[in-house]
Amino acid sequence: MQAPFDPAVYKPALDFIWDIFGEDRIVYAGRNKTALEILKPYFVAKGRLAAEKFFWKNSVPAFKWVRRDPKQPQLN
Repeated sequence: MQAPFDPAVYKPALDFIWDIFGEDRIVYAGRNKTALEILKPYFVAKGRLAAEKFFWKNSVPAFKWVRRDPKQPQLN
């Protein structure tokens, strides 16, 4: 059985996770393009700062991310 593509299907679970952990403690750690397309509208709707935290800024402390290329973004 294939998972549904409709982002609305996942909203209750995402709201639950958001309410527990908040924007500073959740991070995208996937490589699946479909998952990214499902998650993106949810986090973009939370606002630019929340989306940036989820998609990359929270990964810096979580994964001890090291900037290796000057083109990569960095935390200010």
